[in-house]
Amino acid sequence: MQKLLYLALVSCSLASQAGEIKLIIEGSGVVSSASGEVSCSESCTIDTTNVSRMLQVTPSEGWSFEAWQGQQCDGGNYLKLEDNLSDISSASGGAKTLQAININNDEYTDLVGISLFTGVVHQLINQSGEGFARQKLLSGLSYPAALDAYDWNNDGFEDLLVSDFTTRRIKLYINDGLGQFNFTKDIVIEGIRPYAFTVNDYDQDGQPDLFISSFTADTSGDLYALVDSISEAKTALYINESDVFTEALHISDHAAITLDSHTDPVSGQVQLVAAEIVAEAVSVYSQGSGFSRLVIDSSDAPYGVAFADVDKNGSVEVLSAHYLQPRLSVLYNNGKQKGDVAAAADGLTATAVADLNNDGYLDVATGEFNTKKFYYFAGYNYQDCLVNQGTNIELKAVFTEGQSATPPPAQPQPGDNSPSDKGSTGGTTNLLLLLLAAGIYLRRYFRV
Repeated sequence: MQKLLYLALVSCSLASQAGEIKLIIEGSGVVSSASGEVSCSESCTIDTTNVSRMLQVTPSEGWSFEAWQGQQCDGGNYLKLEDNLSDISSASGGAKTLQAININNDEYTDLVGISLFTGVVHQLINQSGEGFARQKLLSGLSYPAALDAYDWNNDGFEDLLVSDFTTRRIKLYINDGLGQFNFTKDIVIEGIRPYAFTVNDYDQDGQPDLFISSFTADTSGDLYALVDSISEAKTALYINESDVFTEALHISDHAAITLDSHTDPVSGQVQLVAAEIVAEAVSVYSQGSGFSRLVIDSSDAPYGVAFADVDKNGSVEVLSAHYLQPRLSVLYNNGKQKGDVAAAADGLTATAVADLNNDGYLDVATGEFNTKKFYYFAGYNYQDCLVNQGTNIELKAVFTEGQSATPPPAQPQPGDNSPSDKGSTGGTTNLLLLLLAAGIYLRRYFRV
């Protein structure tokens, strides 16, 4: 009896690992996997037991791909964004910078935004995906140029850092997890005036380090006056040793209005992206290439930049906002493919990426400085659909009759047809391990 129970558990665990895509095709077109092993021109079933699948669409002549319907993809290639904007908040002193952060430790992502000329930082509390409540968080700052969120004291809550350009300080505020930020200290580095910065534990010693773009400039006028007066520009890495910051790496002599960084979870290597407004370039600096400069976009005044895996496929993109010739763009594959999200009537400044309406898709947020407002464009679908290994899902690929749309070039895939991909919420890896463990326990207990 015990032996039969053990065999039943093992059989159940193996069966539970099986996954499949029940695909319905509406209209006329072909759905195929990026690996080329699967091609469906009519409804079919696709196995995901041992592989992840990146599904790509090819409309028939005279047709176009509309959207994926049914259960939500685990990710994809090329996030589709709504054309209409959703308001976040006004910013009376000029909408300069946005940062996604969980302020009150609930399930909704909040935002923090700078209102530049009033010297105010506002917290924008997410109202369960139904808009934001604005509250004054910090005031009395001289020229709050940039901010970043980082769990500085490693207590599980994201803290807030703000550069106050006039006073040459980066100010640290610790999050108590209940929606309160308490001023803790000023970070002052001799000989520089921090403007843009990003926090990153570069040497992975548990102490947060800083990438800083510093320069001198006239802040008494508008953006043109500031840019024309920039001198002594430098972007560098400052290593933290017991709260003493020392320059460890000179990266460039370009002034950045915004910086962001990200660490590859596999290689542990760091990338830095900079909105270099004087050089009229969005540039990426990668540790793997010795932090050599790679220009991935250009305009008269790039202003905001942010790293994010906007389409949840394991590949990090760059979101960029441009003040002159205003536009918001998502740059895929180090700028090889660019998707313009929106044009604007006035200068775009801020960049942030988060699921702001809690629908499972990431959204992209920005700000128009002179019209003094923050807003976002909601993500709602993908061009290509990623289904993770072991996932059971029902999908419909909807094609509509009309002008045939040519999809963007395919990205490198995160292991399509690879058995080693991470499972999704629809996968069953944890259940498999649990059942196998139960089987081993029963075998030992009953001495099968």
